Amino acid sequence: RAISKCGDLDVIFDYRSKSQKLYVTVVEAKGIPDKDRSGANSWQVHAVLLPSKKQKAKTGIQRGPEPLFNEKLTFYKVEPEELGGYALRFRLYAVRKMNREKMVGENLICLSKVNMEIGR
Repeated sequence: RAISKCGDLDVIFDYRSKSQKLYVTVVEAKGIPDKDRSGANSWQVHAVLLPSKKQKAKTGIQRGPEPLFNEKLTFYKVEPEELGGYALRFRLYAVRKMNREKMVGENLICLSKVNMEIGR
């Protein structure tokens, strides 16, 4: 999925209807601005489950021009009947000295448009 035309974020969705959990694996970011443009070489992904915005998660900080995260984020109480009404907002942050963050891009993914693994 493109992030504000400044790169791609690879994510995998896995929904478990029995436990009502949505697992989102943030795999990697590619084609993102280099250190000269972003001012940083460390990256973090924040995700928010919409519309409520009550459930948030973020990856650890990864370094390099194409950061590899391979981190699973978990969202709870995502009811099967409501699944199509949810969306996830992903934001990629450049993390600079003193843990200052600068948002580099964002993307909104409606779960009704996602082809995901659905398990029990």
